[in-house]
Amino acid sequence: MVALGGRANAAKASVENLRQQQQRQGLGLRSDMAAALGSMEQFMDMADAALAKGDAAAAKRNMDMAERQLEKLEKFLGL
Repeated sequence: MVALGGRANAAKASVENLRQQQQRQGLGLRSDMAAALGSMEQFMDMADAALAKGDAAAAKRNMDMAERQLEKLEKFLGL
């Protein structure tokens, strides 16, 4: 969870930086990447909640789903 969280935070920071750059140019972030970022964040939150409840299986499922979204972002960002 810690390693995935670190990767997720790095990708989020990169996407937010890109979003700001594009906004200054009057452009917007690609909708599929915005959706991937939102989904990744939701799955990470659900994994945290599952861990807090002691539900390791649900945490793993949500982490796997978050990682799929993270991989889309990393590929897009070239990370």
